[in-house]
Amino acid sequence: MKDELKRYAEHLEELVEERTRKLAESENELRASRERLEHVISQNPAVVFLAKPLPDLSDYYMTYLSRSVASSAGFKSKELTGEKGNELWASRVHPDDLASNKSEVAKLWKKGHHVFLYRFRDENGMYRWIREEANVIRDAHGKPFEIVGCSTDVTESKEMEQRLAVSERLAAIGQTAAMVAHDLRNPLQATSTSLYLMKKLVDSEEIDKAKEELELLNELETQVNYMNKIISDLQDYSKPVSVERVETDLANLVKQVTSNANFPKNIETLVVTHGEIAKVLVDPTLLKRVLVNLVSNGIQAMPNGGRVTIVATHERDYVTISVEDSGVGIPEENLGKLFNPFFTTKTRGQGLGLAVCKRLVEAQKGTITVKSELGRGSTFMIKIPISSKVEAS
Repeated sequence: MKDELKRYAEHLEELVEERTRKLAESENELRASRERLEHVISQNPAVVFLAKPLPDLSDYYMTYLSRSVASSAGFKSKELTGEKGNELWASRVHPDDLASNKSEVAKLWKKGHHVFLYRFRDENGMYRWIREEANVIRDAHGKPFEIVGCSTDVTESKEMEQRLAVSERLAAIGQTAAMVAHDLRNPLQATSTSLYLMKKLVDSEEIDKAKEELELLNELETQVNYMNKIISDLQDYSKPVSVERVETDLANLVKQVTSNANFPKNIETLVVTHGEIAKVLVDPTLLKRVLVNLVSNGIQAMPNGGRVTIVATHERDYVTISVEDSGVGIPEENLGKLFNPFFTTKTRGQGLGLAVCKRLVEAQKGTITVKSELGRGSTFMIKIPISSKVEAS
Protein backbone atom coordinates (compact mmCIF):
# COMPACT_ATOMS: atom_id res chain seq x y z
CA MET A 1 0.00 0.00 0.00
CA LYS A 2 2.79 2.40 0.91
CA ASP A 3 4.62 1.52 -2.30
CA GLU A 4 1.52 2.30 -4.36
CA LEU A 5 1.06 5.64 -2.61
CA LYS A 6 4.69 6.43 -3.19
CA ARG A 7 4.45 5.59 -6.87
CA TYR A 8 1.24 7.62 -7.13
CA ALA A 9 2.91 10.61 -5.44
CA GLU A 10 5.90 10.32 -7.77
CA HIS A 11 3.54 10.16 -10.74
CA LEU A 12 1.71 13.27 -9.56
CA GLU A 13 5.01 15.04 -9.10
CA GLU A 14 6.03 14.12 -12.62
CA LEU A 15 2.68 15.42 -13.95
CA VAL A 16 3.12 18.70 -12.07
CA GLU A 17 6.66 19.07 -13.37
CA GLU A 18 5.47 18.32 -16.91
CA ARG A 19 2.61 20.80 -16.64
CA THR A 20 4.96 23.42 -15.17
CA ARG A 21 7.47 22.85 -17.95
CA LYS A 22 4.81 23.08 -20.66
CA LEU A 23 3.32 26.20 -19.03
CA ALA A 24 6.77 27.80 -18.96
CA GLU A 25 7.29 26.86 -22.61
CA SER A 26 3.87 28.29 -23.51
CA GLU A 27 4.64 31.52 -21.65
CA ASN A 28 8.00 31.75 -23.39
CA GLU A 29 6.41 31.11 -26.77
CA LEU A 30 3.66 33.64 -26.06
CA ARG A 31 6.25 36.20 -24.97
CA ALA A 32 8.33 35.51 -28.05
CA SER A 33 5.29 35.77 -30.31
CA ARG A 34 4.32 39.02 -28.65
CA GLU A 35 7.82 40.41 -29.07
CA ARG A 36 7.96 39.26 -32.71
CA LEU A 37 4.59 40.90 -33.37
CA GLU A 38 5.66 44.10 -31.62
CA HIS A 39 8.91 44.10 -33.61
CA VAL A 40 7.05 43.67 -36.91
CA ILE A 41 4.57 46.40 -35.98
CA SER A 42 7.26 48.80 -34.76
CA GLN A 43 9.29 48.30 -37.95
CA ASN A 44 6.26 49.19 -40.04
CA PRO A 45 6.23 52.93 -40.87
CA ALA A 46 2.45 52.84 -40.51
CA VAL A 47 1.14 53.36 -36.98
CA VAL A 48 -1.12 50.49 -35.89
CA PHE A 49 -3.76 51.49 -33.36
CA LEU A 50 -6.69 50.26 -31.30
CA ALA A 51 -9.41 52.62 -30.13
CA LYS A 52 -12.66 52.74 -28.17
CA PRO A 53 -15.76 54.72 -29.21
CA LEU A 54 -17.06 57.43 -26.90
CA PRO A 55 -20.48 56.66 -25.34
CA ASP A 56 -22.25 59.18 -27.60
CA LEU A 57 -20.32 57.92 -30.67
CA SER A 58 -19.18 61.49 -31.39
CA ASP A 59 -15.57 60.32 -31.63
CA TYR A 60 -13.16 57.65 -30.41
CA TYR A 61 -9.97 57.60 -28.35
CA MET A 62 -6.84 55.50 -28.73
CA THR A 63 -6.14 52.64 -26.32
CA TYR A 64 -3.03 51.39 -28.12
CA LEU A 65 -0.55 52.95 -30.55
CA SER A 66 2.50 51.22 -31.95
CA ARG A 67 5.90 52.74 -31.16
CA SER A 68 6.31 54.11 -34.69
CA VAL A 69 3.93 56.92 -33.74
CA ALA A 70 6.97 58.68 -32.24
CA SER A 71 8.56 59.07 -35.68
CA SER A 72 5.40 60.15 -37.50
CA ALA A 73 3.76 62.36 -34.86
CA GLY A 74 6.66 63.25 -32.58
CA PHE A 75 4.90 61.94 -29.45
CA LYS A 76 5.16 58.71 -27.47
CA SER A 77 2.23 56.32 -27.71
CA LYS A 78 1.27 56.79 -24.05
CA GLU A 79 0.91 60.55 -24.62
CA LEU A 80 -1.80 60.01 -27.22
CA THR A 81 -3.76 57.17 -25.59
CA GLY A 82 -6.79 57.60 -23.36
CA GLU A 83 -9.20 60.53 -23.28
CA LYS A 84 -6.43 62.96 -22.28
CA GLY A 85 -4.44 61.74 -25.24
CA ASN A 86 -7.47 62.41 -27.42
CA GLU A 87 -7.52 66.01 -26.17
CA LEU A 88 -3.83 66.38 -27.06
CA TRP A 89 -4.51 64.92 -30.50
CA ALA A 90 -7.42 67.33 -31.08
CA SER A 91 -5.30 70.31 -30.06
CA ARG A 92 -2.69 69.37 -32.64
CA VAL A 93 -4.94 68.73 -35.65
CA HIS A 94 -5.31 71.66 -38.05
CA PRO A 95 -8.57 73.51 -37.16
CA ASP A 96 -9.88 73.25 -40.73
CA ASP A 97 -9.38 69.46 -40.70
CA LEU A 98 -10.60 68.83 -37.15
CA ALA A 99 -14.18 69.94 -37.84
CA SER A 100 -14.43 68.04 -41.13
CA ASN A 101 -12.99 64.84 -39.64
CA LYS A 102 -15.38 64.87 -36.67
CA SER A 103 -18.29 65.34 -39.05
CA GLU A 104 -17.17 62.19 -40.90
CA VAL A 105 -17.13 59.92 -37.82
CA ALA A 106 -20.78 59.04 -38.44
CA LYS A 107 -19.74 57.50 -41.78
CA LEU A 108 -17.35 55.20 -39.88
CA TRP A 109 -20.14 53.82 -37.67
CA LYS A 110 -22.48 53.44 -40.63
CA LYS A 111 -20.14 51.74 -43.11
CA GLY A 112 -17.73 50.12 -40.67
CA HIS A 113 -14.74 51.54 -42.54
CA HIS A 114 -13.51 55.06 -43.25
CA VAL A 115 -10.36 56.93 -44.23
CA PHE A 116 -9.58 60.24 -42.55
CA LEU A 117 -7.09 62.74 -43.96
CA TYR A 118 -5.79 65.58 -41.81
CA ARG A 119 -2.80 67.74 -40.92
CA PHE A 120 -1.15 67.07 -37.56
CA ARG A 121 1.24 69.54 -35.92
CA ASP A 122 4.27 67.65 -34.60
CA GLU A 123 6.44 68.60 -31.64
CA ASN A 124 8.50 70.90 -33.88
CA GLY A 125 5.42 72.87 -34.87
CA MET A 126 5.39 71.53 -38.44
CA TYR A 127 2.20 70.18 -39.97
CA ARG A 128 2.30 66.66 -41.42
CA TRP A 129 -0.37 65.06 -43.55
CA ILE A 130 -1.76 61.92 -41.90
CA ARG A 131 -3.92 59.28 -43.59
CA GLU A 132 -5.85 57.35 -40.94
CA GLU A 133 -7.72 54.20 -41.95
CA ALA A 134 -10.17 52.87 -39.34
CA ASN A 135 -12.26 49.67 -39.19
CA VAL A 136 -15.08 48.98 -36.72
CA ILE A 137 -15.39 45.81 -34.63
CA ARG A 138 -18.96 45.29 -33.38
CA ASP A 139 -20.32 43.39 -30.40
CA ALA A 140 -22.95 40.65 -30.49
CA HIS A 141 -25.68 43.32 -30.72
CA GLY A 142 -24.08 45.08 -33.69
CA LYS A 143 -22.89 48.10 -31.71
CA PRO A 144 -19.39 49.52 -32.27
CA PHE A 145 -17.13 47.92 -29.66
CA GLU A 146 -13.61 48.67 -30.83
CA ILE A 147 -11.75 50.28 -33.71
CA VAL A 148 -8.63 48.81 -35.27
CA GLY A 149 -6.66 50.59 -37.94
CA CYS A 150 -3.47 52.23 -39.04
CA SER A 151 -2.28 55.74 -39.84
CA THR A 152 0.43 56.75 -42.29
CA ASP A 153 2.46 59.91 -42.78
CA VAL A 154 1.65 60.95 -46.38
CA THR A 155 3.30 64.37 -46.26
CA GLU A 156 5.75 63.53 -49.04
CA SER A 157 3.03 62.29 -51.38
CA LYS A 158 0.89 65.38 -50.70
CA GLU A 159 3.86 67.63 -51.43
CA MET A 160 4.49 65.63 -54.60
CA GLU A 161 0.87 66.19 -55.61
CA GLN A 162 1.33 69.93 -55.13
CA ARG A 163 4.53 69.92 -57.19
CA LEU A 164 2.74 67.90 -59.87
CA ALA A 165 -0.11 70.44 -59.90
CA VAL A 166 2.42 73.23 -60.40
CA SER A 167 4.10 71.26 -63.20
CA GLU A 168 0.75 70.66 -64.88
CA ARG A 169 -0.08 74.34 -64.66
CA LEU A 170 3.28 75.25 -66.17
CA ALA A 171 2.69 72.74 -68.95
CA ALA A 172 -0.75 74.26 -69.48
CA ILE A 173 0.82 77.71 -69.68
CA GLY A 174 3.18 76.43 -72.38
CA GLN A 175 0.23 75.01 -74.27
CA THR A 176 -1.58 78.32 -73.91
CA ALA A 177 1.38 80.29 -75.21
CA ALA A 178 1.31 78.20 -78.39
CA MET A 179 -2.43 78.76 -78.77
CA VAL A 180 -2.40 82.48 -78.02
CA ALA A 181 -0.52 83.34 -81.24
CA HIS A 182 -3.12 81.43 -83.25
CA ASP A 183 -6.16 82.81 -81.46
CA LEU A 184 -4.95 86.42 -81.43
CA ARG A 185 -4.15 86.37 -85.16
CA ASN A 186 -7.82 86.27 -86.23
CA PRO A 187 -9.06 89.24 -84.16
CA LEU A 188 -5.89 91.18 -85.05
CA GLN A 189 -6.54 90.58 -88.74
CA ALA A 190 -10.15 91.69 -88.29
CA THR A 191 -8.93 94.79 -86.45
CA SER A 192 -6.46 95.64 -89.22
CA THR A 193 -9.14 95.21 -91.90
CA SER A 194 -11.61 97.36 -89.96
CA LEU A 195 -9.03 100.09 -89.51
CA TYR A 196 -8.22 100.05 -93.24
CA LEU A 197 -11.88 100.38 -94.20
CA MET A 198 -12.45 103.10 -91.60
CA LYS A 199 -9.62 105.17 -93.07
CA LYS A 200 -11.20 104.92 -96.50
CA LEU A 201 -14.58 105.98 -95.09
CA VAL A 202 -13.10 108.87 -93.18
CA ASP A 203 -11.37 110.08 -96.35
CA SER A 204 -14.62 109.95 -98.28
CA GLU A 205 -17.07 112.84 -98.14
CA GLU A 206 -20.20 110.66 -98.12
CA ILE A 207 -22.22 111.47 -94.96
CA ASP A 208 -24.33 108.30 -95.28
CA LYS A 209 -21.22 106.25 -94.53
CA ALA A 210 -21.29 107.36 -90.85
CA LYS A 211 -23.47 104.40 -89.90
CA GLU A 212 -20.97 101.98 -91.41
CA GLU A 213 -18.16 103.72 -89.53
CA LEU A 214 -20.02 103.21 -86.23
CA GLU A 215 -20.53 99.53 -86.96
CA LEU A 216 -16.85 99.13 -87.72
CA LEU A 217 -15.96 100.90 -84.48
CA ASN A 218 -18.21 98.53 -82.55
CA GLU A 219 -16.58 95.56 -84.25
CA LEU A 220 -13.17 96.94 -83.34
CA GLU A 221 -14.23 97.25 -79.70
CA THR A 222 -15.51 93.67 -79.67
CA GLN A 223 -12.28 92.30 -81.10
CA VAL A 224 -10.10 94.33 -78.74
CA ASN A 225 -12.16 93.17 -75.74
CA TYR A 226 -11.79 89.58 -76.85
CA MET A 227 -8.02 89.90 -77.15
CA ASN A 228 -7.89 91.58 -73.74
CA LYS A 229 -9.86 88.69 -72.21
CA ILE A 230 -7.42 86.15 -73.61
CA ILE A 231 -4.51 88.02 -72.08
CA SER A 232 -6.30 88.53 -68.74
CA ASP A 233 -7.24 84.85 -68.49
CA LEU A 234 -3.70 83.81 -69.28
CA GLN A 235 -2.27 86.16 -66.64
CA ASP A 236 -4.78 85.11 -63.98
CA TYR A 237 -4.17 81.42 -64.62
CA SER A 238 -0.37 81.59 -64.67
CA LYS A 239 0.62 84.11 -62.02
CA PRO A 240 0.44 83.65 -58.21
CA VAL A 241 -2.81 84.91 -56.72
CA SER A 242 -2.53 87.57 -54.02
CA VAL A 243 -5.56 87.87 -51.73
CA GLU A 244 -6.26 91.21 -50.04
CA ARG A 245 -9.43 91.25 -47.96
CA VAL A 246 -11.02 94.65 -47.39
CA GLU A 247 -14.43 95.83 -46.24
CA THR A 248 -16.62 95.57 -49.31
CA ASP A 249 -20.19 96.55 -50.12
CA LEU A 250 -21.36 93.53 -52.09
CA ALA A 251 -24.46 95.28 -53.42
CA ASN A 252 -22.30 98.04 -54.88
CA LEU A 253 -19.83 95.51 -56.31
CA VAL A 254 -22.61 93.58 -58.05
CA LYS A 255 -24.02 96.88 -59.36
CA GLN A 256 -20.64 97.70 -60.93
CA VAL A 257 -20.54 94.29 -62.59
CA THR A 258 -24.04 94.58 -64.09
CA SER A 259 -23.65 98.23 -65.14
CA ASN A 260 -20.40 97.51 -67.00
CA ALA A 261 -21.68 94.34 -68.67
CA ASN A 262 -22.80 94.60 -72.28
CA PHE A 263 -26.36 93.29 -71.87
CA PRO A 264 -28.35 92.90 -75.10
CA LYS A 265 -31.80 94.48 -75.10
CA ASN A 266 -33.50 91.08 -74.90
CA ILE A 267 -31.78 90.16 -71.61
CA GLU A 268 -32.92 91.53 -68.25
CA THR A 269 -31.10 91.44 -64.91
CA LEU A 270 -32.31 90.84 -61.38
CA VAL A 271 -30.21 91.42 -58.25
CA VAL A 272 -31.34 90.00 -54.87
CA THR A 273 -29.54 90.47 -51.53
CA HIS A 274 -30.00 88.78 -48.15
CA GLY A 275 -28.39 89.64 -44.82
CA GLU A 276 -25.90 92.37 -43.97
CA ILE A 277 -23.72 92.68 -47.06
CA ALA A 278 -22.60 96.30 -46.77
CA LYS A 279 -19.34 95.52 -44.95
CA VAL A 280 -18.01 92.04 -45.59
CA LEU A 281 -14.32 91.19 -45.70
CA VAL A 282 -13.53 89.78 -49.15
CA ASP A 283 -11.15 90.55 -51.99
CA PRO A 284 -13.30 92.80 -54.24
CA THR A 285 -10.90 92.70 -57.20
CA LEU A 286 -10.84 88.90 -57.40
CA LEU A 287 -14.54 88.57 -56.72
CA LYS A 288 -15.43 91.14 -59.38
CA ARG A 289 -13.23 89.33 -61.90
CA VAL A 290 -15.11 86.08 -61.21
CA LEU A 291 -18.56 87.70 -61.43
CA VAL A 292 -17.75 89.49 -64.69
CA ASN A 293 -16.76 86.15 -66.20
CA LEU A 294 -19.86 84.34 -64.96
CA VAL A 295 -22.23 87.10 -66.10
CA SER A 296 -20.54 87.14 -69.53
CA ASN A 297 -21.00 83.37 -69.81
CA GLY A 298 -24.65 83.74 -68.80
CA ILE A 299 -25.25 86.31 -71.55
CA GLN A 300 -23.63 84.05 -74.16
CA ALA A 301 -25.84 81.15 -72.99
CA MET A 302 -29.01 83.14 -73.90
CA PRO A 303 -28.78 83.99 -77.63
CA ASN A 304 -32.57 84.37 -77.78
CA GLY A 305 -32.84 86.49 -74.63
CA GLY A 306 -33.70 85.74 -71.03
CA ARG A 307 -32.70 86.80 -67.53
CA VAL A 308 -29.52 86.87 -65.44
CA THR A 309 -30.22 86.68 -61.70
CA ILE A 310 -27.54 87.47 -59.13
CA VAL A 311 -28.24 86.62 -55.47
CA ALA A 312 -25.82 87.76 -52.73
CA THR A 313 -26.25 86.36 -49.21
CA HIS A 314 -24.32 86.83 -45.95
CA GLU A 315 -24.84 84.01 -43.43
CA ARG A 316 -22.62 83.67 -40.34
CA ASP A 317 -19.02 83.19 -41.49
CA TYR A 318 -19.73 82.86 -45.19
CA VAL A 319 -20.88 84.97 -48.11
CA THR A 320 -22.53 83.23 -51.05
CA ILE A 321 -23.19 84.66 -54.49
CA SER A 322 -25.10 82.82 -57.18
CA VAL A 323 -25.24 83.76 -60.85
CA GLU A 324 -28.19 82.18 -62.65
CA ASP A 325 -29.16 82.35 -66.30
CA SER A 326 -32.22 81.06 -68.14
CA GLY A 327 -30.21 79.91 -71.13
CA VAL A 328 -29.61 76.72 -73.04
CA GLY A 329 -28.12 74.80 -70.11
CA ILE A 330 -25.11 72.48 -69.96
CA PRO A 331 -25.13 68.77 -70.90
CA GLU A 332 -24.65 66.54 -67.86
CA GLU A 333 -21.55 64.90 -69.35
CA ASN A 334 -19.83 68.31 -69.50
CA LEU A 335 -20.56 69.44 -65.93
CA GLY A 336 -17.53 67.66 -64.47
CA LYS A 337 -15.19 69.20 -67.06
CA LEU A 338 -16.30 72.85 -66.91
CA PHE A 339 -13.52 74.00 -64.57
CA ASN A 340 -10.75 72.12 -66.40
CA PRO A 341 -8.37 74.40 -68.30
CA PHE A 342 -8.80 74.37 -72.10
CA PHE A 343 -12.19 72.66 -71.96
CA THR A 344 -14.68 74.68 -73.99
CA THR A 345 -17.71 74.06 -76.21
CA LYS A 346 -17.51 77.53 -77.77
CA THR A 347 -16.30 78.08 -81.33
CA ARG A 348 -13.73 80.58 -80.05
CA GLY A 349 -11.97 80.91 -76.74
CA GLN A 350 -9.20 79.28 -74.76
CA GLY A 351 -11.37 77.48 -72.23
CA LEU A 352 -9.59 79.26 -69.39
CA GLY A 353 -12.42 81.44 -68.09
CA LEU A 354 -14.00 79.03 -65.61
CA ALA A 355 -10.61 77.55 -64.68
CA VAL A 356 -9.54 81.08 -63.72
CA CYS A 357 -12.77 81.59 -61.74
CA LYS A 358 -12.11 78.42 -59.78
CA ARG A 359 -8.52 79.45 -59.05
CA LEU A 360 -9.50 82.94 -57.88
CA VAL A 361 -12.27 81.58 -55.63
CA GLU A 362 -10.09 78.84 -54.11
CA ALA A 363 -7.35 81.39 -53.43
CA GLN A 364 -9.87 82.94 -51.02
CA LYS A 365 -10.48 79.50 -49.41
CA GLY A 366 -13.84 79.36 -51.15
CA THR A 367 -15.67 76.98 -53.47
CA ILE A 368 -17.48 77.34 -56.78
CA THR A 369 -20.06 74.81 -57.97
CA VAL A 370 -22.54 74.56 -60.82
CA LYS A 371 -25.89 72.97 -61.48
CA SER A 372 -27.64 73.02 -64.81
CA GLU A 373 -30.56 71.66 -66.78
CA LEU A 374 -30.74 71.58 -70.53
CA GLY A 375 -33.19 74.14 -71.88
CA ARG A 376 -33.69 75.76 -68.47
CA GLY A 377 -30.37 77.40 -67.67
CA SER A 378 -27.46 77.15 -65.26
CA THR A 379 -26.58 78.41 -61.78
CA PHE A 380 -23.03 79.00 -60.55
CA MET A 381 -22.68 79.20 -56.76
CA ILE A 382 -19.72 80.89 -55.06
CA LYS A 383 -19.15 80.37 -51.32
CA ILE A 384 -16.36 82.29 -49.59
CA PRO A 385 -15.48 82.34 -45.86
CA ILE A 386 -15.14 85.87 -44.53
CA SER A 387 -12.42 86.59 -41.96
CA SER A 388 -12.76 88.63 -38.79
CA LYS A 389 -9.69 90.59 -39.81
CA VAL A 390 -8.02 91.70 -42.99
CA GLU A 391 -5.58 89.12 -44.37
CA ALA A 392 -3.02 89.16 -47.14
CA SER A 393 -1.46 86.10 -48.74
